[in-house]
Amino acid sequence: MPEAVAERTKMPKVLLVDDCQSWRIVVGNVFLKRFDLLLADDGENALKHLEDKEVSVIVSDIEMPKMDGVQMTSTAMLNFGVLGVGRKRWKTGQMPPVIIVTGLDLHDDRVLFVSEMPYIAAIMQKPVDIYRLVQAVDCATKRDMVGARRLSDLPLGAVG
Repeated sequence: MPEAVAERTKMPKVLLVDDCQSWRIVVGNVFLKRFDLLLADDGENALKHLEDKEVSVIVSDIEMPKMDGVQMTSTAMLNFGVLGVGRKRWKTGQMPPVIIVTGLDLHDDRVLFVSEMPYIAAIMQKPVDIYRLVQAVDCATKRDMVGARRLSDLPLGAVG
């Protein structure tokens, strides 16, 4: 196995889910320096990735066509046995942490709803400081933020 490929497989695998191609490109270019990256343009495509690939962290928008970030997270929890009803389990036996990056107001009902879901590691508002996002992903790969269930429970600086 070539050195570069072997090195990339040691990096945390991050699934970046957003319908805005330019945002995926900008964030993806920064993430590629630190993470093994998978891209999806909506929740349906994200779930297809999750069928055969285990990831360390999911970074997702809320508002997307076909399937939004809330539906995608809920479906992943059900499909992969996290809530005890799915067929497939990840090797870790855990749902990966999810970081929500949204253009919605942080007091929007959908944001407040998702903030109460398990496995939400952070919620950040667009426009987001890319380096704060990288820091949040780094923390989530170490599971330093998992368990934060409400916006008020998130570490200072985790909500942008």
